[in-house]
Parts: sequence; C-alpha cells; structure tokens
Amino acid sequence: MPLSMTETCKPKSASGIAQVTLGVPQEFALDDAGAKSGWTQSRTGQAVTWSGGTIPKGTYARFGIRGTAPTRSETVLFNVLVGDRTGKSITYRVALDVTAHGP
Repeated sequence: MPLSMTETCKPKSASGIAQVTLGVPQEFALDDAGAKSGWTQSRTGQAVTWSGGTIPKGTYARFGIRGTAPTRSETVLFNVLVGDRTGKSITYRVALDVTAHGP
C-alpha cells in the first residue's frame, strides 16, 4: 500500500532545530524523501537526515517521506531524532497504525 508521511517539527530549544533524522521501520519500503529548501538531505538505509537548515523557536517545518506500508495490520514505530545547534538532541517515537487491505 503506497504511503506518504509527513512529520511536523516544532522547536522547544531557544537555539531552534538544526537537524532532523527520520528512522523508517524495516516493515516499510522507503522510496524517497521530500526535498527541503535550505537543507541538505542524506539517506543511510532506512533513515533520512535533513541538516544545515534551521527552524527557529516559535515556528515549525514539515519533513516528508514516501514508500510502501506493510500489507498486514500492525502498529509500526518511526524514530524521529531532532537536534539543535548546541548539539543536544531528543528522539520521539511516532506510532502509525497500519490497516490491512485486500488486493
């Protein structure tokens, strides 16, 4: 089943967000990730990292991926690592419920 997912990042740190890494579960076939103006994108296996840009405190940005979801019903977890300019980071675990669909 084709899937398009968008993660919204809103900084809590006064220095804003300088890096976002989206870890995609092995159950998903990752096709590609959306480009983000002012950011550099890299991919390692099932993870996509955007870096070099900035999201100032009080604003937000969206980062998206496209791929194929598992064919069976399950809850899968995406890891979202958000880093600020001081080198501090926090990881969020985002659950997504997948519902099985017939052919």
